[in-house]
Amino acid sequence: MRSTMISAEDPPQKPWLSAKSTRESLSYWLTYGVMSLGLVAGALHPLCIVLDEEFNNPDTVFGTGINGNGGDGTGTFIREVDMSGFGNGEFEMATDSSNNSYVKDGYLYIVPTLTSNVLPLSSILNNTVYNITGCTYNISTSYTQATTDADSGTTFDQKAYLEACSAVSNATAGTVINPVQSARLTTMGSSSIRYGRVEVKAKMPKGDWVRYALPILTLCLLTWICSFGGNMDATMKTYSYFTQRRKTPTFMRMYVDSRLKSLLFLKLNKPFFERGDFPSVVQNGSQSEMLQNPWVNGTNATPFDQEFYLILNVAVGGTNGWFPDGQGNKPWIDASDNHSSEESFLVHGSFQSDSAANFSILTHPENLLPPSSNVYK
Repeated sequence: MRSTMISAEDPPQKPWLSAKSTRESLSYWLTYGVMSLGLVAGALHPLCIVLDEEFNNPDTVFGTGINGNGGDGTGTFIREVDMSGFGNGEFEMATDSSNNSYVKDGYLYIVPTLTSNVLPLSSILNNTVYNITGCTYNISTSYTQATTDADSGTTFDQKAYLEACSAVSNATAGTVINPVQSARLTTMGSSSIRYGRVEVKAKMPKGDWVRYALPILTLCLLTWICSFGGNMDATMKTYSYFTQRRKTPTFMRMYVDSRLKSLLFLKLNKPFFERGDFPSVVQNGSQSEMLQNPWVNGTNATPFDQEFYLILNVAVGGTNGWFPDGQGNKPWIDASDNHSSEESFLVHGSFQSDSAANFSILTHPENLLPPSSNVYK
C-alpha cells in the first residue's frame, strides 16, 4: 500500500507565507490597537475616590455616636432607626442595635432578628404601644416626607412621624408591632456622588421573604423631583456577587461580577418623561387635567442628575407587590394589616460586606490625578 505520509525531505508548499496580505495585517493591528486604546482610556478616566470603606474599625464605620442617634456623625454610615416600612410596607423595624449591624474581622454584618427576642410575643400582638428609641425619621427620611421649615410652606407630617417612630398592637384592629428587627445603613451624613461609579463586594443572606438591596437614593432638594423618582436599585436575588454601578450624564449601567452580566444599560438619549410615554391628559376624579412634565427644565438624565448616597439594608416582607399574593405559601396578603407570623421570617445567615467604594466623576479632571489602583477591590 502506498503511504500518504508527507516526506520530511519534501515539505508541503505554503505560498501564502511568502507574501503577507496588507489587509490582514491592518485588520490584526487595528483590532488590538483599538482594544489597547480602550484599556488606556478606561484607566485614565477621571474618577476621584469619594468613599473607600474596608470595615476594619467600628468607630470609623459607625462613629463614636452616630449622627441622628445623639452622636457627632463621624462614622461612614448612619444607622437609621425607623418603623415606617420605607415606602415598601416592610415588616422590620430598622434599629441602631449591634445585634442587627456590626463590624467583625473586616466585614460588615447586617443580621435580622425576631422582635420577640426583646419584647414578649403577647405584647407584639396586642395591647402595647411601642416607641422606638432614637428615631431618625426627621434626619434620614426624604424631603417629601420629613419636617421642613415654615418658610417653605410645608408642615410637619405628624401621621408619618408616628408611623416611623411608634407602633401599636391591637388584636381587635388587627395591628401588630413590627415582628422583625434589622438594620438600614446610609452614607447620607458622610458622602454622596452625582455621577460616577459605586462598587460593593457583598455576600447576601438566604431566607424566605427576605429583601436585600443596595439602593442609591437622591439627596432630595425639590419635592416635585423626589416625588417622581430618584431611586436606583439593583437586583435583590444575587448571592456572593461583586456589584458595580456606573452613572454618567449620558448612560447608566449596573452589572454583577463583570460587564457581561449586565443588569441594566440605559442610554440617556431622551428625557425620562418622554421615555415614560405619559398621556397628555389624566383623570383626577371627575375632572380631566393636563399632565405637566415636572422635569421640563432638566436634562436627559433628570431626575437622576442629583447627588446620590448609598444605602445598605436587609428588609423582611413587604406589601408593595414584590412578593406576589398566592405564591410560595406566602403567609400574608398585601392588603391585610396583620403580618405577625414571625416563624415565616427566619433568616439563614446575614448580609456580609467587606468593602464599599464610591468614585465620583471629576468636573475638572485636570486638577486631580486618577486614583491609584489600590482603591479598586
